[in-house]
Amino acid sequence: MVDSKLVTEMVEYYEKLATRYETKGGLNKPPSKEAVAYWDSLFACFKDKLADRDILEIASGTGLWTSRLADIAKSVIATELNESTLIESKKKPYPPGVVTFILADAYTLENVGGPFNAGFAKDWFSHIPKSRIDEFFNVFHSKLKPGATVVISDTYQPDSRVPNEPGRFSHIDEEGNVFHNRLIPDDPNKKTWNVIKNCPSEKELRKHLKNGISNFEYHVHKTDFKHLSWYITYTVN
Repeated sequence: MVDSKLVTEMVEYYEKLATRYETKGGLNKPPSKEAVAYWDSLFACFKDKLADRDILEIASGTGLWTSRLADIAKSVIATELNESTLIESKKKPYPPGVVTFILADAYTLENVGGPFNAGFAKDWFSHIPKSRIDEFFNVFHSKLKPGATVVISDTYQPDSRVPNEPGRFSHIDEEGNVFHNRLIPDDPNKKTWNVIKNCPSEKELRKHLKNGISNFEYHVHKTDFKHLSWYITYTVN
């Protein structure tokens, strides 16, 4: 099992990063046009699968993907562990009455209702310790109806052992989790944070989803943008 202190550190890192998350730069800097174009092109790959559905979003962060979901969904329940990121997400414009924000732990979802006919998670799966993947799926699927569509996406690395940004690489623990060293922009103390950043293979994802689902598809979205993303879609039985 991953040291609980490291998990707590990762949570704290994203709590403090909230106001800078979408730019990966200084405070109040807008995202680059290239990044926005890439996000839009990725969303276009699977948005039709989520259209007109009641969506449960896991780890909604600053609302980067919530805002896109809200434009196509019947409703979105956006769950997030950190209050600071929920505060940022609530600043975005959304269609009236579509989005509800809930402070919730992705491993329990205790205060989340349901069931929903769609589930979504972007840039969350890479932070799950390998020993907790099945735990997450069990809880997540318990909130979804039979026939629900699921889309999960995250950063793709051609070699999961070697990060695309080698300068960030910290270590691999006994469980096989890849850790990155991260800094918070504009932090005068230049504190280094340890963050889990795994990239599961298609084989690994299929292993964890061998029961209770159908119509599994795995894709890697490639463009000229420097970052790549993998995404999976499937149906809950």
